[in-house]
Amino acid sequence: MMRLWAIVLFVLTCALPAQAEDALWVEAEGFGFAVNNGDVESARRRALMDALLNASLAGGAAIQAHSAVSLARVERDLLIVQPTGRVLQHDIIGQSLQNNTWRVTVRALVGNDTMTICQAANRLHVITYAPQIRVSPAAPFWTEQLAQDVVQSLFHVLDRHHAVDSLRITDRPMPRGVSDSRAARDYVTLTQGDVRLTAGDFGFAPDLSISVVADGRAQAAELHLTLALVSSDGEVTRQEIVRQTRLPRPSLLGNAAVLTQRTREQMASDLTQGLTQAFDHLLSVQSCAPLSTTLALAGSDLSVNLGSRQGLSRGAVAFTVDRDNSVEMLEIVTLSDRSATLRPMDPTKSAQSFAGRPVRFLDTGL
Repeated sequence: MMRLWAIVLFVLTCALPAQAEDALWVEAEGFGFAVNNGDVESARRRALMDALLNASLAGGAAIQAHSAVSLARVERDLLIVQPTGRVLQHDIIGQSLQNNTWRVTVRALVGNDTMTICQAANRLHVITYAPQIRVSPAAPFWTEQLAQDVVQSLFHVLDRHHAVDSLRITDRPMPRGVSDSRAARDYVTLTQGDVRLTAGDFGFAPDLSISVVADGRAQAAELHLTLALVSSDGEVTRQEIVRQTRLPRPSLLGNAAVLTQRTREQMASDLTQGLTQAFDHLLSVQSCAPLSTTLALAGSDLSVNLGSRQGLSRGAVAFTVDRDNSVEMLEIVTLSDRSATLRPMDPTKSAQSFAGRPVRFLDTGL
């Protein structure tokens, strides 16, 4: 019995590095054809992106080949190519224009998606909201002030960090799911201002608790701190930190026991050790993360809610990053403070076919 439709699927994996966690230096070429004089610079970006895509494929690729068959006749073939490597760093080592065709050669460091080498100049715009602070009544009296001091030190980190471009502080909680129409009727919003996250912003509301826990035959004060950066689209970068310090026990030695017990300063140091450094590192990681968002249809082009305010440059190019389609490239057509319009680099692809797909931006340095 003949089946009307049969789908043939196979997966090939090739060119994997010897160890997946190692980075690999490769050289790759790319080409871009200029259709007219006004397309020369775009063609150069297309050639560079072609080279970078080839470099990422050198770090490994998963290729899915689908053949759609009807009545024993092949209707169409489709290759879905997904690089398993990502370009972490690159240098242009050669570029030339001949017969309206750009040829670009790059030297690129390719690694897996968990590796990070900061090439980004992403700018962070942060709104700090009312912190959540809970101190157990059983905790030493001085830990209440310690908790307040920790929160203030985190705000100082934000104020000093090189990647934080703007910082707004409010004592109100972070709004969740508040629509424009609801905000327009909200008394607090109307009288005290709108503190909702706008596109590309991050919200920060530290969550800190201090409790008393058992530590063998003694007791310890335990500090639990949650550092979370919440993006305007709801994604969260979170780090949990726990610190402990043993509390003094009553002693039969009386005042002589003071000589052997740890001081308040030593215990406070145990509870706060490395907290500001951890938050500083979290901000650095976030600023190094590739800018990413989702494409929306805007007439005959596509739009994103990221712009120069977040560090996006005219020379950046977008890669699609969803796992169900081939990797495609898009170039920036216009760039404003908070948005950008893009178009597919492949002229045979319609903008509509990209709507809703996630993209990741790479700064080409052009």
